[in-house]
Amino acid sequence: MYIDNNWTITLQPQKTSFGFVSMQVRTAAKTMGLDVAKMDISQLRRLASCLEKDAYNINLAAMHLRELADYDKLPLNLSMDDIRIIGARYNRGTNPDIESIKKDTRYGDFIVKNWSHFRRLVGR
Repeated sequence: MYIDNNWTITLQPQKTSFGFVSMQVRTAAKTMGLDVAKMDISQLRRLASCLEKDAYNINLAAMHLRELADYDKLPLNLSMDDIRIIGARYNRGTNPDIESIKKDTRYGDFIVKNWSHFRRLVGR
């Protein structure tokens, strides 16, 4: 929980998601090699504004997805099971171990289920 200057109780700004590919500001900062704990509200707002630009957002999300694949040492040529794991990690982060991720892949299952639609979106 976060209380702003107007005594409004909200989520912490770095946990707010932005962009076409919904991405948290803290995740974007970390993917860029920035320390979100050292960023002031103005810097967080600028990053959020960048995330609202589709090309920027999609490129940064792609970088993050590759980082997630590398985290679990997945191959360059991904199987549907690999995509399921990456999707679950995108939603749940790197904190759960791989066995916990494999036990609950709901978000990844959604991605795999809609894979043909996603492929059409990117023209493949």
